[in-house]
Amino acid sequence: MQLFRISHEFRYGGKYAWSSGYRPISEMPYLEEIGEDFRESMLAFWSVNPGKPGMNVDRGGSVWGDCISVSLGWPHECYSGRVVRDLQEAGIELLRTTEMPIAEILAKRLQKKSPPSYHVIEAPRGIDIDFPASGYPIGADGKPETQKRDPAFKGPLALAAATWDGRHLFCARTGSTMNLHCTEKVKDLAEEKGWTNVKFTEVPVV
Repeated sequence: MQLFRISHEFRYGGKYAWSSGYRPISEMPYLEEIGEDFRESMLAFWSVNPGKPGMNVDRGGSVWGDCISVSLGWPHECYSGRVVRDLQEAGIELLRTTEMPIAEILAKRLQKKSPPSYHVIEAPRGIDIDFPASGYPIGADGKPETQKRDPAFKGPLALAAATWDGRHLFCARTGSTMNLHCTEKVKDLAEEKGWTNVKFTEVPVV
């Protein structure tokens, strides 16, 4: 059984557009799915750094990709309308999508190129993280001590195969609904449709 974490293929100085962050948009339901501390820190930042709603596309890129990395806060990635459409047409269930407008384009080589629409994608919860197999001790209360990961463990968290509910696009039952995972079906779809700069990293399955 192969499962993958979906993210952006990005490097500084590369050709694809990227964003250092965004300012609040009218509806942000995805923020309800992250930890309260993260949410409060984002709201505090915005309170002293107001701006036009939407993403700022930073200098350096020259190509609009199917995934745009967002360096600060949640989400960490937004995906093109093409990705959303391909998933829906393939019958792959999504929890929710939220369009993320572009507030400003600072990259000169992108200013004359029409961008695609970009969206926050959230997936249904469909699998458990195996915390001991990911290097986290279990405390006396039976809960993982997520601030104490064994340094010998690096990379993606291990997923518990027996808890998978059969969905092809999903997130873990703990953590953000924006942490997308998938089966080979979605990876194969991306290859078939030619998605650009969307990265699939195989995760440990136990």
